[in-house]
Amino acid sequence: MIVFVPYRLLFTIVCLVMASPALAADLPAGVTLTPTQPIQFVVRDAFVRDAPDNNATRIGQLTKGQRIPVAGKVVVPKSNGTYWLALKQPNGKIGFVFGTALLPMIDGTLKAPLNGKLTAADRPDCRYVVSFEGRTQVADDIQQTADYDIAFDCKMQTGTPLTFNAGMFITELPFEEKREVHQINIDLWDVRVNGEDILSVTALYDPASKRVTFDRGNDEALSTGRGIAAEPAVDVPAALAAALKIAHKSWQPSVWERLSQIPKSDAEPPSNSD
Repeated sequence: MIVFVPYRLLFTIVCLVMASPALAADLPAGVTLTPTQPIQFVVRDAFVRDAPDNNATRIGQLTKGQRIPVAGKVVVPKSNGTYWLALKQPNGKIGFVFGTALLPMIDGTLKAPLNGKLTAADRPDCRYVVSFEGRTQVADDIQQTADYDIAFDCKMQTGTPLTFNAGMFITELPFEEKREVHQINIDLWDVRVNGEDILSVTALYDPASKRVTFDRGNDEALSTGRGIAAEPAVDVPAALAAALKIAHKSWQPSVWERLSQIPKSDAEPPSNSD
């Protein structure tokens, strides 16, 4: 008889052990796991089976929209990249879901504000504080973003202080279909492009290679990636800091001139004294 575990119960079970490594003894004979992103997003309803095989017994079901912690990936030999994802249970047993039913995702939550400094040749020195604001579900898409406010406290080369706020987001699901790459955008609300849009710099975070690279600015006269090297990033906070470093280097002198002409706002500057 096939016994189905309600998906809500299964989700609760795997959440309790999301940090637990899968032991070789827990796996079916001949199955080994390789590392993968520990949190995955369910993009379509899928059965959980007791082995990485479409003919294996169903032991549960996942529903589109869930965030699921996984123990690892099982690549099927001679299958041209086909893989399954393993879900660890408290009883030591492993459930398996076909890989295309889930997408790797990152958690953009910041447990505390992110503080840092920015320095670059011919650019103002800046301190910043990044605060997590929440999440946004992209309309008509499964994509969701983690959103942030950035408070800048800079010193112009003339010695004049400059404070302003900006926005930032990171896509928690992959941005490109063929690669597990996430988009980071930094938006200067007070700098307009063509009188309508705001100046936006896009960087790409690749968790596999642990680096962030410049992608584009929406106005090359104001923001350019020429000569800007990739930055290392071991996790999401490091990726946000790396993207800020890249954006700061990309902003051209005309950006800083525009920012310096904006009337001082009531926004509080960063409070750290580093």
